[in-house]
Amino acid sequence: MIPAVQDFTQKAWAQQQAGLLQQQPQQQPQHKQPPSVHKPAGAAGGLHVRTNAPAAAPEADAAESKQQQATGEPETLLGKVLITPEQLRDKISEVRSVKAVVVLLVDLLDASGTLMSKVRDMVGNNPIILVGTKMDVLPAGCHPKVVAEWLSESAARKRLQVASCHLVSSHTGEGIAAVTAKICRERKGRDVFVVGAANVGKSAFVRAMLKEMSSLTGGNFDAAAMSTSRYLPVESAMPGTTLGLIALKAFDSGGTLYDTPGVHLHHR
Repeated sequence: MIPAVQDFTQKAWAQQQAGLLQQQPQQQPQHKQPPSVHKPAGAAGGLHVRTNAPAAAPEADAAESKQQQATGEPETLLGKVLITPEQLRDKISEVRSVKAVVVLLVDLLDASGTLMSKVRDMVGNNPIILVGTKMDVLPAGCHPKVVAEWLSESAARKRLQVASCHLVSSHTGEGIAAVTAKICRERKGRDVFVVGAANVGKSAFVRAMLKEMSSLTGGNFDAAAMSTSRYLPVESAMPGTTLGLIALKAFDSGGTLYDTPGVHLHHR
């Protein structure tokens, strides 16, 4: 090959290689940085790997719950406000100073956990009618009379004296007529307060009671209940749906029926 042509060819090849070397760093893929590794001081074993994923912290939730209790702030569950026995006592504290009838509801599926033994401190000397709810889901073979006697004895063991004890099912209506008649006889113009732990079925019981009092064929008909039954409290499986006292004009002869917030018991 002619020397001049050979020299020109070598120079062209060198420039081409230099251009490729300049473009090569830009074409290399960017690799993600591995998670940083941290070895605790004084550790003589494996490594602790830090990741960007947030770690679960149940201790933080417990600390937040304790802080809410300490500051008096209401606890929440899935966005619903739960009321403590102390907060309920403040809401219905006027019951101690007025003449009223208190209907205490107990969930028969968790009687020991929902029987509020300190309800007497909130309602004073007013008569208490004890009502066990959800009797329609009791196991087969349970006799209502035996269960009612057992529930009365359970209340007596907690030093809670009641005027009477009843079992009801707000779903089927069983027992509603009898307890409604007892409430109407016992109240004698006084207000009626329906109280109980969260999710024992207070709003469902109030709806069933007003339905019974709105029936023209029943023995507990009341014209005021018929007009009020169009504005019934909401039933919900989520505790804390009722956030305050709901006053219902259910008695034509005077007096008010109150649906109260469910008490959030810490032992449940």
